[in-house]
Amino acid sequence: MTKRRQHSSLGDMVSTAAFLGMSLYLFLAGFELKDDGRLISAIGVWMAGGLCFAGSIRYPIAKVYDRLERLRK
Repeated sequence: MTKRRQHSSLGDMVSTAAFLGMSLYLFLAGFELKDDGRLISAIGVWMAGGLCFAGSIRYPIAKVYDRLERLRK
């Protein structure tokens, strides 16, 4: 059985902001690479940005996962 997850410490907020900031930076850097004609590199950078964005919303993802687990049982 999963415990209720509380994530409101300063460290959690700082890491969330860092993930969100890096995802924005990487998405913009990908567009710059695309404009330079380096499409494969741009796709890789966009994928990294997507993973950073997923990292920034990791706590809501965990809550949805917990709800799905409860519904499954």
